[in-house]
Amino acid sequence: MTFSEATRYLNALIDYEKSPDFSYATAFKLDRVQSLMATMREPFRSFDSVHIAGTKGKGSVAIYCEALLRASGIRTGLFTSPHLVDFRERIRVNGARISESLFADITTEIQPHVARWQADHPDDRLSFFDLLTAIGFEAFRRSEIEIAVVEVGMGGRLDATNVLLPKVSVITPIALEHTRFLGPTVEAIAAEKAGIIKEQVPVVVAEQKPEAAAVIARVAAGKHAPSTWVGRDITFDETGEPWAVRLKARSVDGVALKMQGVHQRHNFATALAALDEIGCVPGEAVVRKVASETILPGRMQVLPTRPPCMLDVAHTPESAACLAEGIRQTFAGKQVTLVFSCASDKQVEGIAQVLAPVAGNVVIVPMSGPRAMSMERMYDAWSRAHTRVERAETISAAVDRLKDAGSDSAWVVCGSFVLVGAAMQLLGYSPP
Repeated sequence: MTFSEATRYLNALIDYEKSPDFSYATAFKLDRVQSLMATMREPFRSFDSVHIAGTKGKGSVAIYCEALLRASGIRTGLFTSPHLVDFRERIRVNGARISESLFADITTEIQPHVARWQADHPDDRLSFFDLLTAIGFEAFRRSEIEIAVVEVGMGGRLDATNVLLPKVSVITPIALEHTRFLGPTVEAIAAEKAGIIKEQVPVVVAEQKPEAAAVIARVAAGKHAPSTWVGRDITFDETGEPWAVRLKARSVDGVALKMQGVHQRHNFATALAALDEIGCVPGEAVVRKVASETILPGRMQVLPTRPPCMLDVAHTPESAACLAEGIRQTFAGKQVTLVFSCASDKQVEGIAQVLAPVAGNVVIVPMSGPRAMSMERMYDAWSRAHTRVERAETISAAVDRLKDAGSDSAWVVCGSFVLVGAAMQLLGYSPP
């Protein structure tokens, strides 16, 4: 099987990232993944791991954890989702995507296990994410990594990644998301996220809404999992530059982040707290170097186009608030055109209200796939929040306008991974 054949094989599987209609309890079954992993001799037992769930910031915390571990001389794996351009963005060894040949080889070897499962369970099919998780963990075993940093796909309790037996669990800020599947309240969603907490395994918890914090604390206590809370046990400077993070037994001073947004200070402190739990925080000079160099593609990423273009996958009102602050800081005095699209389950009205004050113009574009929100709903929501809203027939048409904009302007493309990935390709950039 070649890499292109492997990607076609995976794309033919049911993909709940793209499906707008499914039963969470039926689609997400941990025992199904455990069975697949058992046929593969449980590759996740060959490495230690840091397991990260949450609504906001889990991708940034994962990137920071992996970069800090790697800078310490530890051989790392990184598993994140979704990707922007290439499947292999999700599976990295020592900072680099795994090779196409390794991806194809593992997919070829897994295929018979999948066929046997499907034959024995015709009504309980393995999904795209189930297999991608298995491929990632097997790639880590073959690459002889020491520690994997693994981001949950959706939820936590039933997520395919929850087969892990981590050294530390991490829960980033929780907000309303995927309410149709995870539950209608912050408490219900927190219960799903807290499902990654394991018996007697330490958990690091980022700053939370009170209702989420109460659920997490209750689950951690029930699992006898020692808890470290960022903002209480771990503190950091929220103003000033450079700044400091105060861990349990030491302080890391002189931190200046390359990634933009005050929220990234929370994420960096959370990453340091997680590594502190397992005794892997590097020296201060290394921490400062990682902070000053690390970026996460598609998160307030400013491309050196003319005029400049910021890409951000903000798709909740809370993440939109972080983006709005980043726009104010980065593009002060410029006429900002905001290009937007999102999935049908997003709180577009709330997002529009938050972002409207920082946008001079808004361009709504269609998003491909069955989960896309209709142009009509997006246009109506934005029209209630902003007076200058227009539509573009394609993402390409919107990007073409960017290229013709004046020097006093700036562009922001946001709302979904699909939109940001497409814009990145059209502008000639690719995630490293």
